[in-house]
Amino acid sequence: MVIKLQKSLLNTLLTNYLNNTTMAQFKDHQADEKHETRELLLNRLPQLKKRKPRLLTLPSNNFIFETMVLERYPNAIIDCMEIDRKLYNQTKDQLPVKVNYEFGDIFDKLQDNPDTYDFIWLDLCGNLSTSNMYNIISVVQTSLKKTCIFAFTLASAREQRTKIFTNLYKCTGQEFRYKVFPKMIVKLGRMFHPKLAFKKLIKYKNTSNSVPMSLYLFQTF
Repeated sequence: MVIKLQKSLLNTLLTNYLNNTTMAQFKDHQADEKHETRELLLNRLPQLKKRKPRLLTLPSNNFIFETMVLERYPNAIIDCMEIDRKLYNQTKDQLPVKVNYEFGDIFDKLQDNPDTYDFIWLDLCGNLSTSNMYNIISVVQTSLKKTCIFAFTLASAREQRTKIFTNLYKCTGQEFRYKVFPKMIVKLGRMFHPKLAFKKLIKYKNTSNSVPMSLYLFQTF
């Protein structure tokens, strides 16, 4: 009953709040703190035991992570999504690395291409909004391969829209963000991926940016 309640609640809230996601961008892509998250994810790739892994990412403007991957896995296939049309048009003809660069919503891409990617990093940087919660859980339930590394990044800011969840679970906002929500993902995801596990949480904050960030890392194997 709890699982059904959460899915129903998320669907209802998505309708109300889908167009009201509060964004809090982490702008310093060269920061040491951000680079540590890239290194962590890169060092997870050998666990896939693939010489030609297929990845889906939301790249920074200079494609730092994608460059790191291709240096280690030159045969990797990397699909990159950009939802900002102006930025996409500025970048598409001068890509610094060999990737498949597309305009569009990454969640639509995953819905249209389930069981495709060995590695997915949703570097969202927005808050833990109800729409982001719904989309992340939907990805876990419908889009992951049997053997897959899945990560996402969110801003660790106060979200008024999650108050309904803190009341429901009788917890603080931080407890919901760092403990309850990851457990919710695992519980709902294991309906489809019995070995899904929450592997790592990294909190980071660059000194030039007041917005703290969190990287969540999951694996299906």
